[in-house]
Amino acid sequence: MRRGSNPILNSKILKKECYHRIVIPVYIPNLEGYYAESLDILKLSLNSLVNTVHKKTCITVIDNNSSIEVKYFLQELLSSGRIDQLITYSKNQGKVDPLVSFLKGCHENLITLTDADVLFTPNWQSSVENLFAAFPQAGMVSPLAAPSLHSFCTSFTWFYGLFKFRVYRDTNEDVSSLIKFHESINRERQLNEYEKRPFFIENKKARAVLGNGHFCATICKEVVPFIPLEFSGPNFKAAEERFIDLPVVKAGFMRIATEKGYVFHLGNSVESWMNSYVISKDDFHEVTTGIPPRKRWFNSIWINYFIRRIFSQSFLLKIFMYRIN
Repeated sequence: MRRGSNPILNSKILKKECYHRIVIPVYIPNLEGYYAESLDILKLSLNSLVNTVHKKTCITVIDNNSSIEVKYFLQELLSSGRIDQLITYSKNQGKVDPLVSFLKGCHENLITLTDADVLFTPNWQSSVENLFAAFPQAGMVSPLAAPSLHSFCTSFTWFYGLFKFRVYRDTNEDVSSLIKFHESINRERQLNEYEKRPFFIENKKARAVLGNGHFCATICKEVVPFIPLEFSGPNFKAAEERFIDLPVVKAGFMRIATEKGYVFHLGNSVESWMNSYVISKDDFHEVTTGIPPRKRWFNSIWINYFIRRIFSQSFLLKIFMYRIN
């Protein structure tokens, strides 16, 4: 039987303290072979993240049954208050399914989804939030552009660019970030024409790049209802496209990226240059940006079909690109 009253019933409800949530799935099963330096990479990533976010940020780490050494490190971060939340699974659930489960209950206005091998540099967060503020139609913003993906899940970006803003090609002033990204995934090739001269979308407040990836990207909460609820299945890459990329299109929002690269992909081995980008919290000046409510004209499958049709027909694409160029 119950005796007395629960004292928590008389306490005040906690106020919502943050509007930007960052979620990082982690899976490091051991510290051998491929994973030999993964804990060091994780420490670099999380330290760079914690030291470059403003006070209106909360950080969630999802541990997919990592090794005991990783668990100790993550628990230490939680105990010290450097991260806000630690979710632990008894078995590896993959990247997508734990993210979807968490996102469905997330109430922050902005949610950054990032891999555990990303190095964050100062001003990445304010640069991303500034684009959300400048483009109320933005649904996903990345701190590193992927100009080659200008036609991937960007139907509404092109739609808004052609009928509301301005779209054009210009010289990429930060090719070094793209070169470093290609090197980090062992992709040895020259930059293509779209990486050298990306498509930009511009309004009176800001300019952004068309094309981004999902290894580190921020979405608005209005995208979450369009994420499927079912099991993602065994195909990892297809799952990321279906559960992370396509919902932005289905919601009728834009996918854009910052002009400058503010994050680095680290891979699974530590290199000497990486430590030079990590700063202390004392050296970081907090910047918070007011994020206006998301806006969209309307969400129509016909817009998506029309833009995709242009990119799938070579003669239509040539006419389209000629007019933009």
